Order: sequence, then structure tokens, then C-alpha cells
Amino acid sequence: MQDEMEKWEREGGVKFLGKIGIRPGHKVLDFGARVGHYSIPAAHIVEDKGMIYAVDKERNSLAELERKASRMGLKNIKIIENSGEMTLDLENESIDVVLLYDVLHYFKTDQRKILYNDVKQEIQDSGFFFKEEYCGTISHDNSLNQGCVFDFKKFE
Repeated sequence: MQDEMEKWEREGGVKFLGKIGIRPGHKVLDFGARVGHYSIPAAHIVEDKGMIYAVDKERNSLAELERKASRMGLKNIKIIENSGEMTLDLENESIDVVLLYDVLHYFKTDQRKILYNDVKQEIQDSGFFFKEEYCGTISHDNSLNQGCVFDFKKFE
């Protein structure tokens, strides 16, 4: 399983995140990064001129992400330990893409739809519009599954 996930982080995840529009030079915030199943492929895409801000509250998961990034020679991932608060010490409008993937399952089933609708509305109220749903092989709880992510874009 480990080899399959590492291959996805180097290949499948790179293709998947490329489809949603991550490009070389982008600054990406991976909120709830855990061990980096999205941070690692994003770091491959953004290359040396980009930056990944990997935010999580689990120190052990972030330590694993640091080890993996070091092993892969990735120097464009900044680890941010955060207890879940919604404010970060980043400049306004300094982020090109926010990944908020694989987090809804932490909530009770009856809360997910309400939370999703609230989050979707808040995203739209903040000047973004729902662009597209991307489906394919995605990471979920240290395994690969078929699933979908929602893509919002900033009004220009």
C-alpha cells in the first residue's frame, strides 16, 4: 500500500492536481495536510518557484510529511502546525490555490451536508464561484479511492 501511495504522490496526484489548475510558481495552501498526500504532488507541480503551505494540527503527521519531503528532495513545503483556527500568518491575496480536501468525514454524517452547504455559501460569499467537479482516483485516509473534489475560482 505504501508503494502505491508514493507512486500516486509522484504521478497520479500530480496529474489530478494539474487538472484542477495548479501550475508552476503557484502558492498553495493545503489545509488539513496530514502526511502530505496532496502537499507532495502539489510541490512537484509548483516546482522551486512555488510554495506549499501544509497546515495541520497533528504534529506527528506533519513530522512524517517533513521526512517524506526531505527524502524526495522537496524544499518548497512550509510546515505550519495549527490547532484548527482559521487565521494564518500569511499575506492577503498571497495564495493561488487552497486545498481543503478529505476533511468532511471528520464530521458526523448528519452534519456533513449542512457543513458543506455552509462552506460552499461562505466560499461564494467571499468572491468565488463554483467552477467544476473533478472526479478520479483521490487520496482518502491513507488509501486511494474513486472520488470527487469541487473547484471554486475567484471572480476576476
